[in-house]
Amino acid sequence: MNQLRKIIRKKDLYNFTGLRRTALEEEIAAGRFPKPFPLTPGGRAKSVFEDEIVEWQKQRLAIRDQRDD
Repeated sequence: MNQLRKIIRKKDLYNFTGLRRTALEEEIAAGRFPKPFPLTPGGRAKSVFEDEIVEWQKQRLAIRDQRDD
């Protein structure tokens, strides 16, 4: 069974990550943040699936919790 996934536009990612554009680009380049995809072939607007952002947040929390030990 297929399920729709919510799409978050790249320009709105600050609201979910707290990262500014430059920091976000660095995280993407380093492979520590999901790679955005174009909404249309050859389009400029890029997006990330909401569930991938949730997973990234969980990973960040796990890193935080490891440091608290």
